[in-house]
Amino acid sequence: MNSLSALVVSAEAVKLRLHALRQWLSAQSLDALVVACAVNRAYVSGFTGSVGYAVVSKENQWLFVDGRYVAQAQREAPLWKIVVFSGVVEEVLHKTLCDHGVRTLGYEAAHVTVATYERYRHTFGTDVTLVQTSQAIESLRAIKSVEEQRMMRRAIQLADDAYAYVLPHIRPGVRECDIAWEIEQYMRTHGATGTSFEIIVASGERAALPHGIATDKRIAPQEFVVLDFGARVGGYCSDLTRTVFVGEPTALHQHVYEIVLTAQQAVIAALRPAMTGQQADAVARAIIAQHGYADRFVHATGHAVGLDIHEWPTVSARETSPLQVGHVLTVEPGIYIPEWGGVRIEDIVVITPEGGEVLSHSPKAWTVIPC
Repeated sequence: MNSLSALVVSAEAVKLRLHALRQWLSAQSLDALVVACAVNRAYVSGFTGSVGYAVVSKENQWLFVDGRYVAQAQREAPLWKIVVFSGVVEEVLHKTLCDHGVRTLGYEAAHVTVATYERYRHTFGTDVTLVQTSQAIESLRAIKSVEEQRMMRRAIQLADDAYAYVLPHIRPGVRECDIAWEIEQYMRTHGATGTSFEIIVASGERAALPHGIATDKRIAPQEFVVLDFGARVGGYCSDLTRTVFVGEPTALHQHVYEIVLTAQQAVIAALRPAMTGQQADAVARAIIAQHGYADRFVHATGHAVGLDIHEWPTVSARETSPLQVGHVLTVEPGIYIPEWGGVRIEDIVVITPEGGEVLSHSPKAWTVIPC
């Protein structure tokens, strides 16, 4: 199933997004922008088909689709002019642009292949100047509307519920993939259209793998189990990570867990509008470094979430953009020790005028599952 298939974009939302995009076009001195990325195309138009091109100019908005998608485009994007193509889309695109006086065309550099760019260049010749753009629509997507936040809250609640459901299933002898299936089955039968990403269940030494996709390994006593998963609702993602311990822990196991929890809570408490992702990342990194595990925290502290599981902005050492009200981010520090295990704790937080509101509510106190 297309991950966007459940997305419904209201006419009012489309109008607001087109208005914002046209302001961006004026600021960039561009006549139009061609949108090839499927998620960005759906965001500005409502069209969720897997093939098509959206073009926004200062006065028009066109959806270029082939015959398979005409009815869908008409239904999902009633405010857009539908242009049907067969064969070479660049020729139809070229004619439409020239007929409407478009001379400078922005394209999404992160989403256009070299081959597609060369087709544009060859077909447009000197009639249309191509201009590389970055994050034109991603920057709009970063601020989540009330309706978007409502969808995300539903997806987050579903992940919380799935965590509560699966905890009793975690015990020695059960395979990681069986735990992952229990989580996915619960979410799908309780309102999710799918998972946000392939579910991570990583136990024992595999808990030291930040992206330890579930395998047929059986959970054993005296092991951490990292669970990282999310649900899709209305096209929007959630993302939750919890780490539990099976059996009798050592003092080191609990100590590492408490370091990660302290770092995560410190970041959440520090979040404010105008703070940069770099500054927020530094809060977690400083605490983990103080305990001697700086080189065991091997990823960013977080990332934005929305129609994609990883969006802009990030909570990382490279992110200098200021956080804004309406940004929805993960906070997920971790410590990973090869051949021993690892811990990650993750919540989703929305930036408000007062700070950060935690949207996920699964317990994260030190949890031991007896054998």
